[in-house]
Amino acid sequence: MILSTEIFPIGKIVKTHGAKDELLFQCEFNILENNEIEFIILEIEGIYVPFFIKSIRFFSSDSGALILENVKTEKKRKELIGCSMFLSKEYLHLISNEKPTTQLLIGFELYNANNEFIGVIESINDTTNNPLFVVGTKNDELLIPIADEFFMEIDEEKKKIIVNLPEGLLDIN
Repeated sequence: MILSTEIFPIGKIVKTHGAKDELLFQCEFNILENNEIEFIILEIEGIYVPFFIKSIRFFSSDSGALILENVKTEKKRKELIGCSMFLSKEYLHLISNEKPTTQLLIGFELYNANNEFIGVIESINDTTNNPLFVVGTKNDELLIPIADEFFMEIDEEKKKIIVNLPEGLLDIN
């Protein structure tokens, strides 16, 4: 079973395309241009399912069409529309020179400026104008604004983020 902590989001399947078994996708990174990547992972009803890439072509740096092995019917392709696309974190190094995304921080531990544990980033709430980290704590869930000025240090190896939050911010949650 593939766990959410083993993968990172890269985009979404947006629609079927033509009679060639193609699926159109939008992608946050042009990482799929790398020939090293043989498969993507789609989230289907909360389960992460790998699909080998049969072929891929690009329309721009963030969109294209792909054909997945064992997805041969129009019905099956239509079922994949709207599915989020992921890659194994073993491919993270391929995007190191690109603009980082907050989605990659899911699963990181959050600490305050005094190095006291706050919680673990469980998801990103981007339904507001200002995106928020959804942070799981022992007893509850905190919403913390994602703002560059709060970040003191991000340690990707230890999956640890140290933030300097305004006084009282954690109290209003």
